[in-house]
Amino acid sequence: MWIPDPIYKALPIVYAIVGVSLVPLFGLSTPIVVSAAMFIAAAAITVYWRFQFRDRPPPIDQVLRKKWAERRARRIAALEAMDLK
Repeated sequence: MWIPDPIYKALPIVYAIVGVSLVPLFGLSTPIVVSAAMFIAAAAITVYWRFQFRDRPPPIDQVLRKKWAERRARRIAALEAMDLK
């Protein structure tokens, strides 16, 4: 499922606003407090995940790193062989 970018960026804010506004709108009861806490937790987790994955580059698999090194060595050897002829 694809969500438009402006809506995607605003989701944590929407979650937090809904969570904060539930208690004043519907009163203080256990289901309302639980729902408000879940919305606020969803906002916090969403923000945390976005910052966590934005700051860190994806790990490079060591098998791929070895294959890249082998391909690079073959290319260098092929270029050196062409220069000798």
